Amino acid sequence: MENEVLKEKLEEFINLFESETEEIKKQIHYNSTLNITNQLLKFHNNKESEKFKTLMVDYFEELKVTDLPTGKKTSLELYHKYILKSGQFLIYERDFRHNNGNLIKYVGFGIVLDFFIYYFFNTNLPFYLPIFTLIFTIMGFRKKKKMITNKKSFGIGF
Repeated sequence: MENEVLKEKLEEFINLFESETEEIKKQIHYNSTLNITNQLLKFHNNKESEKFKTLMVDYFEELKVTDLPTGKKTSLELYHKYILKSGQFLIYERDFRHNNGNLIKYVGFGIVLDFFIYYFFNTNLPFYLPIFTLIFTIMGFRKKKKMITNKKSFGIGF
């Protein structure tokens, strides 16, 4: 598939849903779709990406026949069938990230680190502030914000 077909479908998608309400944009995963499609358009002569370009064209066609607003079930089915697969490909190829995945990892690592420090040094410390949880939470938010501004993130309802 050539990039021209995908560009054309993306323009139709933008024209159809640009002025819709935020609820409908969340149900069709508007920002995720834009980010993924724009990154797929940057691939040239890559056989692996052709499969995902076709998948996104199929998603655009599916949205044309779907009654909006959709229910949560239909929205999730479309997400898992089209967007998640393309997003997972881009995670490995273009340093994409799932919207909340990194934040949870950072916070979890900070909590575990604080627990171990408290557990092993509680006799020496009269009190302990969970400093690593705070540091890693801030780092996670900064990384998430950076990925959103670079348009390299996707997620459910994004």
